Amino acid sequence: MNHVLPKYLNYNPLEKEMSMKIFIKAIITILILVFLNTLASKVLKVHFLELAMFIGYAAAIMVFFFTTSGGFTSRALDLEIQSKTGLKMVEKKRGLKLTIPFLTSLSYGVLFTIIAFIIYH
Repeated sequence: MNHVLPKYLNYNPLEKEMSMKIFIKAIITILILVFLNTLASKVLKVHFLELAMFIGYAAAIMVFFFTTSGGFTSRALDLEIQSKTGLKMVEKKRGLKLTIPFLTSLSYGVLFTIIAFIIYH
């Protein structure tokens, strides 16, 4: 007799490990953003909140730029290599990777935009 447990009773240790990795990546990203935000606000002598949304959005744009594939810069590099070697490069599909640092940075920017709107409104 084969008993099947309900989905919520099945224990998969890999799921727990993956969720822990996601949590750790998000916490590390938040700590880096807060550090950069604090450092920039001390150097520029402005309030933490005034730079928070810009730091969050800038970090999201940087992560987005370095994790996407098949964009303008990679196509330009492929064409340069193709012109020098004469070998045709295999065209890569364009793709967006929604990584944890990207989503965390974007959330950081959105959260502080909302907070700034509430405080300064």
